[in-house]
Amino acid sequence: RGSLIFAFRGSWKTTTISQLFTCFRMGHEPWKANLVLQNNDATAQNTTLAISQVIAKNPRWRKVFPNVIPDKKKGWGALGYWITDTDINEEDWAELTSITKDPSLLGLGISSGSVIGKHPTGVLLMDDIHDEKNSSSDLERAYIVKVVAETVFPMAVRDATRPQGDQLETWSLTVGTPWHEQDGYHYIKDTGEFGYLFSPLLFPSNEGDEGAIEFDHKELKGWFRLAWEDRIPYDGVISLYNLSGHRGFWRMYLLSLIGASDLGLPFMSFPHEKIP
Repeated sequence: RGSLIFAFRGSWKTTTISQLFTCFRMGHEPWKANLVLQNNDATAQNTTLAISQVIAKNPRWRKVFPNVIPDKKKGWGALGYWITDTDINEEDWAELTSITKDPSLLGLGISSGSVIGKHPTGVLLMDDIHDEKNSSSDLERAYIVKVVAETVFPMAVRDATRPQGDQLETWSLTVGTPWHEQDGYHYIKDTGEFGYLFSPLLFPSNEGDEGAIEFDHKELKGWFRLAWEDRIPYDGVISLYNLSGHRGFWRMYLLSLIGASDLGLPFMSFPHEKIP
């Protein structure tokens, strides 16, 4: 099954999942094609650039995967990064890589026309595919859902000859922060085809529970357990609340659209005859 991960801003979800996990899979199966989709081309290319720098420059990579190196003759840049395995002879390598013509690693915006026709055999990753621009209206959200359902999902490689539940070959991963009940993330969740992980900054708790801390700051009230006390302690939570506001904090850090819904902009009618 694929995986859908809701995680709060600053949780290092992009570093951990998008960058390091993709690196990990590329090291183990360097003959496969991996695709990173984000809200725009520039963001996706920054992520793939970070991955490429690990492969090309990180000394720990060379210790773990000394045989997996950049194939700069085929390409090493924003248009695609190619790698090769020096432990595999040319004939076997050609056979392994014949199943796809896509680069080893590519980053694209979710709305990019170049997405069509890609078939990642390794990791198919969607990371923060929504932003202010493509989530502000029903039309924009519906477009992202359409792309996810009709363009991205069919990319994943499946083997129908395998038993039910064991047919998905591509690592289909989605990480992000929810924007709206009808955004692409909720569509993915509602399919029932993805494992779901929910990781907010604060977990609701009760007085007396282990690790429970009482908050009584503006509209942030109640007992909560900190998700990452070593990095974002009580004072850090208060600071984030002050900076993002109640609505932003509830959505970006508690991953909840309920606490923010009552602060939306109301619809105001106006008599048309008074408009010049």
